Amino acid sequence: RIITTKSGNGTVSPGAARVAHGDDITFTIAPDTGYTIFEVYVDGVPQGAIESYTFENVTSAHVIQARFEVGGVKLNLTSQKGGSINIEPENKSVYNYGEEVTITVVVDEEAGYYFYGWNGDLKDMPQSFTITLVSDISAEADIDNRNGEPEDGEPDDGQTGYGDQTGYGDGN
Repeated sequence: RIITTKSGNGTVSPGAARVAHGDDITFTIAPDTGYTIFEVYVDGVPQGAIESYTFENVTSAHVIQARFEVGGVKLNLTSQKGGSINIEPENKSVYNYGEEVTITVVVDEEAGYYFYGWNGDLKDMPQSFTITLVSDISAEADIDNRNGEPEDGEPDDGQTGYGDQTGYGDGN
């Protein structure tokens, strides 16, 4: 007989099982959405954060236990020259799944920079917004110079990207 136990949000399947003497049986360990496998123990011995375990040639009782924990979400946010990114409640390397954060791009407007948009996973998001974290995010804040000066050493092709926007001059 194999006994299964778990702590946290996830499953160990097929669950408690009777196994014929000498047979093999494989158990699958799966976290619920937003959780990860913290540790799997077989007969009290840690096996790591494994997703399956096979008992081979079963001749005695065993116990398999899985521990789950809230999963982590990583933010990889960068900013071009002339800006920085603030994350509230705090800037940390890993956030909890489902955690709500406010992301704000701070621009050095006195030096002539402005927020143009996001590249990557945050495309079409505004300069400041609140988001619930459910997956890793990687993005760069696109910062540009209002004077149309090239920031990358390339010659200025005359394309500033301002179009008919107002607020970037006297409107003429």
